[in-house]
Amino acid sequence: MVTADKIKLLRKERSLTQKELGEISGLSEQMIRNYEVGIRNPKIGNLQKIANALEVPVTELLSKSIIVKISPDFTNPKLLKELDEKATKQSDILSDIAGYFYELDDLNAQEQLRTLVEHYFKLNEDARKKIADTAADMYELKKYRRGKK
Repeated sequence: MVTADKIKLLRKERSLTQKELGEISGLSEQMIRNYEVGIRNPKIGNLQKIANALEVPVTELLSKSIIVKISPDFTNPKLLKELDEKATKQSDILSDIAGYFYELDDLNAQEQLRTLVEHYFKLNEDARKKIADTAADMYELKKYRRGKK
């Protein structure tokens, strides 16, 4: 189970609204909502605030793959900083992707983007690079640009 799902599950088990969890943890309702739907990933400090508010260890909110990678040195400040930086980068990327979804007012286009992203993350690095290169090449051709026929 991913962090977003764990936050939502534990919040609901405690009969808390997103607003209430935000107030208890000192975070905004919008931030809690973004974490739960996966638009943003919480930084380690915010994850700790949520864990405290839910009265669980922070490791309870992490996905198993993350725990396996970090459990031996979870209290190591250097590792925590690296995790925080990685989470920030990932959060920024997810925020950008979410922004693209919101820009699309056509449900068909939203579904196409969702399908593209879903398949992209199932591919290996070589295929991902090829997709990025192909998209960049297509963008150079005016006939493929939105609003530039």
